[in-house]
Amino acid sequence: MLGGFLAVLAAAAFGLNAVATRRGVLTGSVAQGLAITVPIAVPIFFIVGLITQNLAISTTLPVISYVFLCIAGITHFLVGRYANYRATKAMGANLVGPIVSSSLIITLFLAITFLDEVMTPARVLGIVLIVLGPAIILQSPAIKSKTQTNLSQPSFTPKLMEGYIFGIICAIAFGTTPIFIRSAFLDIGETNIGHGIIGGLLSYIAATLLLGIYLINPTNLRHALSIDENAKKWFILTG
Repeated sequence: MLGGFLAVLAAAAFGLNAVATRRGVLTGSVAQGLAITVPIAVPIFFIVGLITQNLAISTTLPVISYVFLCIAGITHFLVGRYANYRATKAMGANLVGPIVSSSLIITLFLAITFLDEVMTPARVLGIVLIVLGPAIILQSPAIKSKTQTNLSQPSFTPKLMEGYIFGIICAIAFGTTPIFIRSAFLDIGETNIGHGIIGGLLSYIAATLLLGIYLINPTNLRHALSIDENAKKWFILTG
């Protein structure tokens, strides 16, 4: 029950994220978006872990858990998010959404192959509905007309090839991340929400450290700091 509830919250957060991301990349660059949305999560997770008294969990994790969580953080928050921002900037959130949703199929295949997950009729039905949902929504007259109107505006010409390439990369990154996360806690036994908090903290720290190497370059740092105020607002919300 808790897993299903958290999955619904995650879907809602991703939906809001897609809208905020689109607004941010209209005037900001992908690098500027990463420079804000990745590091901002570290103090948030740390404060939550401190308040909930779950920071001590990090001392009980085996080395392999650290490895998988670091891989998950870099894959999702750097590779996946970069590709998502590039795809969204190239052709808009409406067209990117169904491509990114295909990450569920990748996760499903990997989970069955490597984690011995078992499929039930109810799970199959749920997965089919999740995959068909975005496609059905995009076929509605209201969404179609809005999309066509947006595409016809001279101020925005979608770069479909770039959008599809980075959309697929994003789907692969987002699809493999849950496998790394599950593998990190596979041999621990019973886990709780504290493990999720610590998992998020460690994953974001790994991504932030790698991003910091990129920002050491003065040129890259100046570019990140020259962000438009409107884009900054939306990227902070996204983070």
